[in-house]
Amino acid sequence: MTSLYQSRQVSWIMIGTVLVMGIFLAFILMNRTSEDPAWPAPVVLLLALPFSTMTVTVTREHVRIAFLPGLPRKTVPIGEIRTCEPYRAKGLQRFVTQIKPFRGEFVMGGTGGVVVVRHKGIPLTISDPEPEKLARAVVRAGAKPEQPPRT
Repeated sequence: MTSLYQSRQVSWIMIGTVLVMGIFLAFILMNRTSEDPAWPAPVVLLLALPFSTMTVTVTREHVRIAFLPGLPRKTVPIGEIRTCEPYRAKGLQRFVTQIKPFRGEFVMGGTGGVVVVRHKGIPLTISDPEPEKLARAVVRAGAKPEQPPRT
């Protein structure tokens, strides 16, 4: 299964936010006097880190979105894709990190990405540093391979 396109994105804003919140939480936990368990808060912060790196892979069979541990979060078969068009992020949209799998939004910030519309009419928004290359790879994956002429 050869990949036609692959890119990895890192949300430095999410990593920075988790680090700042972790330092703030460490100061609070060091100065507390009660004997209540303090482990839930750091665990919640650490659960956000695997979602700070996203990999988009396009093969002839599917478009796959996976996060840091390599766990696929969304796989869309190429046969389900109707259109794939690039978009450009505007203004503060470049700094937004949104991971909403049930709404079909996988945005890690940056300059833009693609909007993939499936046959059911459900859009899937995927951010990417090179949206034109990603759109071309999806279109190329959906094209039927040329067959040699019969003689």
